[in-house]
Amino acid sequence: MSQELKPRNDIKDRTPFEAQALQSPMVSDKAALLPAAAAQPQAAGEFIGPPAPKRFGKMTESEKARNLAQLMDNSAGTLKENGVSEQMEDMLAGVMMNEGGSNTRRVKLAGYFNEVMMGNPKLGTKGLMGQIDKVGLEKLQSDPKALETFRSKLGEDQTHLLEQVMSGGINYEGLKSKDPKEKDAAKQQLLDTGIDLRTQQYEEYSGLSDRQRSGEKLDDKEAARLKKLGNLGGAAMGYDSLDRRKGVDATMADTRGLSSDRFREIYGDTQTRFEPVHYRRWRDQYEAQTAANAKLPEDKQKPVHMETAIGDYTATADDKTKLSQNYDLLADLNTSYGAPQVMGLYGHSGQLKAKDAEGTDIDFNLETLKQSGRRHHVTEADLQLQIGMLGMKGINLGSKTMTAETMTDNYNGNRKVNAHWSTYVSRLKNNVGVYQGAEKTLDAEKAAKAKASAPYAD
Repeated sequence: MSQELKPRNDIKDRTPFEAQALQSPMVSDKAALLPAAAAQPQAAGEFIGPPAPKRFGKMTESEKARNLAQLMDNSAGTLKENGVSEQMEDMLAGVMMNEGGSNTRRVKLAGYFNEVMMGNPKLGTKGLMGQIDKVGLEKLQSDPKALETFRSKLGEDQTHLLEQVMSGGINYEGLKSKDPKEKDAAKQQLLDTGIDLRTQQYEEYSGLSDRQRSGEKLDDKEAARLKKLGNLGGAAMGYDSLDRRKGVDATMADTRGLSSDRFREIYGDTQTRFEPVHYRRWRDQYEAQTAANAKLPEDKQKPVHMETAIGDYTATADDKTKLSQNYDLLADLNTSYGAPQVMGLYGHSGQLKAKDAEGTDIDFNLETLKQSGRRHHVTEADLQLQIGMLGMKGINLGSKTMTAETMTDNYNGNRKVNAHWSTYVSRLKNNVGVYQGAEKTLDAEKAAKAKASAPYAD
């Protein structure tokens, strides 16, 4: 809520959005929508330091709403310079609550390796841990024959995790600990191990693929290995149902062409989301057109133009130079960044426009988006990026009558082409309601603070 805009202090009844939010089962922390209780007195001599900032992706809906209400309050200049109405401020917050979060690739891969190691209680499986405990870790460490027999029954992922457990790379007892911090640290080791394994496998896959694509004939064992690694997909790659096409999961083969560093970046501790299906289509289009151009005289070659549902783009000479080394740039263009989750394509192609608090035009390039992805807390720069995204989609930032339905049509696609349209509408309505509640709470707290300090004013 901007101080430059009309305040809500005169609104005594809750807005329709806010009333709906208070009834919504999606709001787990309704108390955060109500005025905060008075702070408890601090004991003499006691110092309580500020708590560590909570990541935006780890916040509840109510916490996100309050965080954004404070951000909007401190970003009056940006809202004013971009002509954002009070109604659209609410919509901006609603969209950012929906988009911002953790790297789902990393989360999904962590879930996969957690299940491989510790099983799934809902399915009644105990994972590798159950098998180790049945034989005994000490026996496996001291009896080579028992270890050989045990290893012979494991798959590739389980074998790698076993090696890490036995070498101390994973705190095995920590995974069983009742201490949340110790258990979380052990799970982090487990995830790091999983990412290392996938990166090693990708490097192996890339080497075999490069040899085959250069015309070399692989032997039967190598060809089988290439096929096995290329078909690794779904949750085992950190991918989800949104990556599935015609019932087929996205796979490691879909990432062919990346450097190993860029592959590892897919699972970074960031607010990003790599889109393997879109990347694969851009890669295939680039390769096909580049190969066709190679057969033509230079003056007859055609522009290399790539397109998918996220947009279209014609490669520049500088792009082609980078792509002659690897396809990392294509991955960057097909990754969404930051709390607004803006595709790299939009920054690289110069489609994003917004002004800062002083009215100066902002240059949203690819590096700007990457910086947003590396942040775990929402800043005014993220708000400006979200404004740029709405502007790119032709959404009227000064609208005073924008509905959740119209906003969803313009931002996510209308109901005729978007199978999840009704879900997006419902989420946006809920988010706006929660945000409006947080706004009013913040206003009430500021008013109470101002009233309490009034007797001491000069």
